[in-house]
Amino acid sequence: MSSVPASGADRRRYRRVLIHRLTAALLPKLRYFRVMSVYAVERFTYLVLSFLVFPIIAKAYGPDALGHYSIAQTVVSLVTPFLATGAEAIAIRDLVRRGEERGKVAGSAALLLGLFTVPAVLLPIGAAYVAYGDDPVTVTLVIWLAIAFLPTPLYVIDFLWKADLRPAYSVVPRLLVMLVSLAAKATAARSGYPIIAIAVITAAEAWISALMLAVVFLFARRRGERWTLEREAFRSLFAQTLPAMIAMLAVLVFFRVTQLMLGWLSNYREVGIYAVAFQLIQVPNILPTVVLTTCYPRLVALRDENPALYTEYLDRLLSFFSFAGWGLVLVVLLGGDWGMNLLFGNKFQGSGLILLLLSISTLCNFSAAVRGQLIFIANRPNLHVANALIGLATLVPLNFALIPHYGAQGGAAAVAVASLVSGVLTSFLFSETSPFGRRQLWRLVLPSALFWRFSM
Repeated sequence: MSSVPASGADRRRYRRVLIHRLTAALLPKLRYFRVMSVYAVERFTYLVLSFLVFPIIAKAYGPDALGHYSIAQTVVSLVTPFLATGAEAIAIRDLVRRGEERGKVAGSAALLLGLFTVPAVLLPIGAAYVAYGDDPVTVTLVIWLAIAFLPTPLYVIDFLWKADLRPAYSVVPRLLVMLVSLAAKATAARSGYPIIAIAVITAAEAWISALMLAVVFLFARRRGERWTLEREAFRSLFAQTLPAMIAMLAVLVFFRVTQLMLGWLSNYREVGIYAVAFQLIQVPNILPTVVLTTCYPRLVALRDENPALYTEYLDRLLSFFSFAGWGLVLVVLLGGDWGMNLLFGNKFQGSGLILLLLSISTLCNFSAAVRGQLIFIANRPNLHVANALIGLATLVPLNFALIPHYGAQGGAAAVAVASLVSGVLTSFLFSETSPFGRRQLWRLVLPSALFWRFSM
């Protein structure tokens, strides 16, 4: 143990060294906290305004119209893994690792997303004409929602800001556009416009956000940074992102298939009742986005630099998300029925139990989100495919058994069971995740209250 020097000069020098060490240890944590706070402000703003706006939309249009919109959203969402969502984790990882040469990665990523964008826009439109040709409302909704994907290549700029831990450059423009968009949706609903107006506003929001992102990038990019194309970078991105995209498609089908099956096995009203609970449960689901988007670049570096700290970091994240998930279940258990009735009224009776079942699913999904970071960093996206397919093999038969008898509540129960299987229990099936799976299950049941004590 070091002792405090006796002389005055030595004591002052000792204090300066001590302050320097404390500052050096604290600054990285403050930086991550600042970054996380920016994402949290964006998500929290969306959370508050959604609580105000979504009930207005639901009450204005009712379960049937909302069911049409939910089906259209589901059809369109099935191609999102082949856009920015599917490429994000791989692209950010390579941007972090390439450092000064990242312009080659950025240019190659933009070309890759551009090549995927056109079929991603056309496929859901074609599918809507085939599956819902006698339902012009659903087809029109799909067309407008698909058009929102056209500016996707510009979202490589967002990857750059995330890799640099400079989120404000993308969050502030997106936040401003989001505020205007939500206000426009509420106004359209209260003014009696058809529900197609909501899809038109969504498309306009995507276009304006992308254009504002590009304008900000022109003024705030790194000095001298240029996007270029590199054949090797493009080939590497394509080889790694395509399996990741297929993996995310399997995961997305897992989360969305219940809404499609409700439309097949029940009616649009049941889809609408499920949709309000599903929409609300997306609010706490922003937590992994806020936390893990901030932590991901650091996790990438730690896996190579300090494996022991990498493992500790994952363990603390598991505990944090376990506490968050159990807290959500408790809140919904105590006030879910009252809250849903207050927000949406008697037309959506029964959505409180659906919300509770989906909150149990969210608890498992929080844990699975941490596992997902491990899988992406290890470049094993095929494990996402396997986990999702096992979940689907559980979910689809349960939906067939439960939806005809219990409607939307049966579908939510099936999702809860299948989430436990695909998000937690499948960890034990593969050598890459089996050691993590034991830790994952343990922290799901008994999280550590000391999750906040770790070094960055």
